Amino acid sequence: MDKKERMIADVMENFRFEKVHAYMVLTDWVWNIQDENDFRVPTIGEIKAETKSLLSKAYDKCKEIGEDYAIRSGGLYVECSITGEMNISFVAYEYFTS
Repeated sequence: MDKKERMIADVMENFRFEKVHAYMVLTDWVWNIQDENDFRVPTIGEIKAETKSLLSKAYDKCKEIGEDYAIRSGGLYVECSITGEMNISFVAYEYFTS
């Protein structure tokens, strides 16, 4: 397992996917699954797959540009630093319009 895979595995192991999923169910937080107009709450497996994809993209981009990089999608927020740290958080907020 290379450094990238180890970092991703560590983040994945320590993230509370069940809590994110429970919040999504509670609030009816939907994703467009696979761009097929399938708007629904994602499964834990789908949340994990998207998380892994975001972590991989963030790591690659950080290495490519040589500076910290962040990416977000569906409430997931991933940060990768050039010092070798990766973090993920679930950011839940609402926009209010008048």
